[in-house]
Amino acid sequence: MKRAADGPSSVPGDAKRARHAHAMVVVPPRPISTHLDIDELIAARKSDILALHRAMNQARAATNTRAWQLLPRHLRRRAASHNVLRLPRRLRNKARAELRASNTAAMTRSEMRRRMPERTLHAYVRRRASLKARAARAGRRWLETHLWHAKRFRMSGEKGTSDGGAGRFGFCLAESPHHKSFRTTWRQTAQAIVHDASYTSVFYVCARARRVADATSRLQLFLARAGAEHGWETSWTSGAQLCHTILLAKQAICPVQVLWIPRVVGRTRRACLLFVHPAASKDVRRALQKAHDALQCRRAGPIPQRWDRHVDIQAHQVDMTPSPAVAAGVWHSDASQRPPATPHARGRTLATTDGWNIFDLMGHRSAHILRRVLHPAESAVPAQSAMLRAALESPTLLPPHTVLTCDVTDPRLDAPDVPPAPPIASLCDDDVPRYTDARFFSCRHALPATTASIDRRRARGDTRAHGTQDTLTIMLIQRSIEPSPGPGHMFGYTLLVPRGWGAIYLHALARASALVVGQEQLRELYLNLGLPLFPYDWVGHPAYMALAEAGRARRAAQWHARPPAKRVRLDDEGLAYAFGGAALWTTLGRAEPTRPVILPAPTRIPRSPRIRPMVLVLLVACRRGAFDENATMHVPEADLLPQWRAALDPPTSRKTIARQELQTLEATPVARSSAVGAVTTGHYALATGHGRAIGAMDLEAWLELERRRVPPPPPTWGRWKRNRVPLERLVLVRPAMTETPVRAASVSLVRL
Repeated sequence: MKRAADGPSSVPGDAKRARHAHAMVVVPPRPISTHLDIDELIAARKSDILALHRAMNQARAATNTRAWQLLPRHLRRRAASHNVLRLPRRLRNKARAELRASNTAAMTRSEMRRRMPERTLHAYVRRRASLKARAARAGRRWLETHLWHAKRFRMSGEKGTSDGGAGRFGFCLAESPHHKSFRTTWRQTAQAIVHDASYTSVFYVCARARRVADATSRLQLFLARAGAEHGWETSWTSGAQLCHTILLAKQAICPVQVLWIPRVVGRTRRACLLFVHPAASKDVRRALQKAHDALQCRRAGPIPQRWDRHVDIQAHQVDMTPSPAVAAGVWHSDASQRPPATPHARGRTLATTDGWNIFDLMGHRSAHILRRVLHPAESAVPAQSAMLRAALESPTLLPPHTVLTCDVTDPRLDAPDVPPAPPIASLCDDDVPRYTDARFFSCRHALPATTASIDRRRARGDTRAHGTQDTLTIMLIQRSIEPSPGPGHMFGYTLLVPRGWGAIYLHALARASALVVGQEQLRELYLNLGLPLFPYDWVGHPAYMALAEAGRARRAAQWHARPPAKRVRLDDEGLAYAFGGAALWTTLGRAEPTRPVILPAPTRIPRSPRIRPMVLVLLVACRRGAFDENATMHVPEADLLPQWRAALDPPTSRKTIARQELQTLEATPVARSSAVGAVTTGHYALATGHGRAIGAMDLEAWLELERRRVPPPPPTWGRWKRNRVPLERLVLVRPAMTETPVRAASVSLVRL
């Protein structure tokens, strides 16, 4: 082998290393500075910078980019007109130059008014008069929030008719939103949802006597004679809490809420309010008349009375319908005049007999939403202001259904600085509530300032509330919603605001990220909670029967409108009431028609050939599938119950065989004559991940299920699976229009 010292190497790498080893090292004459001289750098590039500025200025004034193209995309319009006034001031000169270059004259303000006759004073008066006339139509009265809902919801009635069609419960209500809302409604309960319930009917009952005790006891007896299950007890007479109860007459007539108005020191008059659904107004009137006649007989009751003392009892229905001017947004009395330009100009005041606006809020962050809307005023009672803020900070601070009253400022203005005050522990002081009073029902509230005046104040930087002109009294009622097993506990609130402030507070709640829901969304929400909703689930009530007949006609029309090849094939046995209606409940499994009635509890009543006692139940699908409306319920035979339970809850080793057995059982049809109930509302519940339904079942069938009930055996190992459906009470649910598949469902009693 040749050594490296013997001569030059022929390896290419050696020559490269030798060349780099003898490379010349260049040393700069002076070291490079570590600092950057800005002036020197700019002076060296001065000509380039000036050329760039000239190019930018020429491009800004060039005609290759139009004035409308310089606007952001969300401010552009598809059809840009020659109206230069629609552009911002910074672009109007460029737009005028473009119009001159194209031999087009820019339109002036007078020319715009001549081309838009609808912007004249005469057209303004005509539009306001038209809105007032539409808001005053009988059977379709507007709420104060109608204009807001009409832009975002499908309203009740038919649009094809000249008068808009028939309303719902005497009002034009929001039915369903224009966007998809099935999943959104339940998911938004993690935040907050709001529903305008200002269509609620309110009855005012007053008792006058020389002594407060006589007036209170006589009013208690009056409520008991009227049929209220609760609310007449002494624990409710202070007015510190709202009582949720039902109206009874050997059967459940309708749900009702009783609110006692706190007594005023020095006065001997006592009064209470009854909040009911407008579909039950006639029932409440009959009950009040019956109670008035019963008091004339002076029969003994649950409350001792001093019959020798005269007590005057009066009752009337509060007009909850807003005036057409307020509903249409025309607050000033003369529609031929423009809205007042003064900052604090107000219209006429309205008495509390004109009703209030009622908003129902539900969701885990309802208190957070209300904190952004309700700002206590400086003139508020310190104890009420402190309790309002404390209750919104911690919803569990107060007992359920506690009533709070407080003076708050206009939600469109900034919140004032109110010094904190320690809340008081007790709710009442000598039968007088501390945190609520009768001011909300006795004082007169001025109509709010117009939006234009608020905007002018904001332009001047005046965003603070000024005294009583920007202050109103509100009432807040805390709600504690106890759903059926499955969904967690939920808190809510009922907000009452004076007449004229409804649209303002709905806008404020919507801006605070609360989801506004309509009638269909409210029905889906109650189904997820496992609670019945009046009148959609109260079988036997005239309002429900009317809704059932309307639904039957709608479903029948949709079925007949389909081509014969695409229709659902109906079996001959169920053709009589496949679309539901009143016949479904009067002839369900019976040879003779009977009238269904809902019982508040599963207790036996005297038999009658014309009455069919029923109870409201909650159905939960044991496996897959959801229940549609008018699906019938059937009690399985006693000898088949072990097979159903074994197929629904098999051990791990028999899952494949049990699946086949379950398919065989579901494919076996059941006779319509064995029906013991039907579904009123059914869908898939996102709260638990199962199909759910609210229905009515015969009392005898429920008692039979109670006799068959067998306590579940404890698990031999491990734990119960998550969202387990109990199998103690099983019924079979048959679809409304077909024979199969027959699904198994677990039944539980619904609390009214």
